[in-house]
Amino acid sequence: MANQGVYHQLFLSGEDLVLSGHSPPNPIRALALQAQQAFADRLAEAITQEREQSIVWALVLGVKEGLDAETRQAYATAGAMHVLAVSGLHVGIVYLIFLKLLGGLRRRPLGRWLFALMVLISLWSFAFLTGLSPSVMRAATMFSFMVLAQTTQRKVSTYNTLAASAFLLLLVNPYLITSVGFQLSYLAVFGIVYLQPRIASWWTPKHRAMDWVWQLTTVSIAAQIATGPLAVYYFHVFPTYFFLSNLLVVPLATVILVGGLLVLALSVISIPLSDLIGQLLEWIVWGMNEVIFALEQLPGSRIVDLVLTPTQVLLLCLGFLAFLAFWELRKFPYLLYTIGCWGALVIIALGISYRWSYQRGFTVYDVNNSSVHSLYLGTQRTLIWEGEEGWNADDYGFQVLPYEQSLGFRPTTRSTLSDSTLWHTTGPWRVCQWQGRSVGWLKEPATFSQAQFRPLRFDYLILSHNAIRHLEDLPQGLEPGLLILDSSNKSYIAARLQTDAEARGWAVHSVPQSGAFTATW
Repeated sequence: MANQGVYHQLFLSGEDLVLSGHSPPNPIRALALQAQQAFADRLAEAITQEREQSIVWALVLGVKEGLDAETRQAYATAGAMHVLAVSGLHVGIVYLIFLKLLGGLRRRPLGRWLFALMVLISLWSFAFLTGLSPSVMRAATMFSFMVLAQTTQRKVSTYNTLAASAFLLLLVNPYLITSVGFQLSYLAVFGIVYLQPRIASWWTPKHRAMDWVWQLTTVSIAAQIATGPLAVYYFHVFPTYFFLSNLLVVPLATVILVGGLLVLALSVISIPLSDLIGQLLEWIVWGMNEVIFALEQLPGSRIVDLVLTPTQVLLLCLGFLAFLAFWELRKFPYLLYTIGCWGALVIIALGISYRWSYQRGFTVYDVNNSSVHSLYLGTQRTLIWEGEEGWNADDYGFQVLPYEQSLGFRPTTRSTLSDSTLWHTTGPWRVCQWQGRSVGWLKEPATFSQAQFRPLRFDYLILSHNAIRHLEDLPQGLEPGLLILDSSNKSYIAARLQTDAEARGWAVHSVPQSGAFTATW
């Protein structure tokens, strides 16, 4: 968050918040967002079905709030999620449209400069239309450099253009270098510029239609190769049918983008005609969605739970660069560098796999209003999830799954207290003996008396669901190795228990205060 300019957070109740006025830090961006909302409202009038409407919003305006989880998952699995994030592809389409319409101007006196001016206005108008989102501004900057270089009739180096646009953006905001979108967009463009012509040269189809399919396939392959290591590192998923989905999605994205812009433009002239275009657009998007959802259902549509460490990503990229050098220069040492990097990658992967097979431990997760913890041995674990709202897939995906993937866990059956065989009941306690450690769990209010109390020794004691409000309510003589207050406790109760435990000299970990707790041995 610090890389995004957010350094602190503050929690307030409703009565503590007073709206004193509205003063946007960037008036131009605020105006762009207002215009974006107005355009979104117009598209919503022309396209009535919610799912199709959300796709057009995302593809034309960059508004992704309307996309439901099912749609996001389907497009991600099919390897077509990039279409729903307005970026270089969309700006490139706008550029090509104006190149086709106005390209003849460049052959007239002063026509080059007039063409450049109109294209720049068009590119940045589209960026304004999308709310001046960072991804579109990146792409518009890249194309602006390219247009200006061509207009001055200098020999254009695409690599210099990429470097200059990246330098300018980083000059304005150095923290962009940490942005996943920034990294992936520039890698994708590099892959398309450098790799695509080389891959395309492997085969020259005789028929124009087949050549078009081949060119589009090589673009997808080149972009996927360039972005693959970082994409797997960040998202732990690889879509296996990306080349199939892109054969359909990229051409249709062009049609939908042009259609969406026509809906907005014709709204000024004729609302009925604009609505007619909107209905045609709705049918096209419906058909595209059906194909994407069908691809998602194909067997092996994605490889999941892929884990790469930063060192592995570096070795993978260095090995790939060494292989490219060998391919271009035909010098044997570069092949040795490639084998060395990828050999080291395999050795590290084997070491990680060995470590995973012998790991054992215990984790209490920070999931709001829930008691979530797991016991694991090797790559198998039992996850306990107890909360007011029960299992929550979004919370699991955001707060639990990334850590489980880092430990090599595979999807296993979730357990509740009632069906877990690891835990047994001793009076009010839930007790688990796990790999030489004892874990106690108190999740319901209980009254203790010395007569009933049989001394128990816990290495870890979890208090949850406000079962204990004061440590004095616990039996005398109980001293856990570590007291854990999970996120199902109210914040003020957890704070009081933490203070009391520290006063007694107990080791204590408050999950709401300090985050998730994990122990390995």
